[in-house]
Amino acid sequence: SPVDIRIIVEAKKLTFTVENSYHGDAHDHDIKSGIGLENVKKRLGLIYAGRYQLQIDQKATFKVELQLNLS
Repeated sequence: SPVDIRIIVEAKKLTFTVENSYHGDAHDHDIKSGIGLENVKKRLGLIYAGRYQLQIDQKATFKVELQLNLS
């Protein structure tokens, strides 16, 4: 499966996007509730409290977009 990774830094804002193919029938649970993602959310909250935005989308592809305010 191809994986698309993008990192953009503009005006003290970093945007990190990862997207790959997603097969919903291959998983028995909702990916948004995985332990790995919960750990990532906790760490982001500790390090970048109030300065980040995380979006997770699982439709035809699985896409995660993280925006960090670097100022």
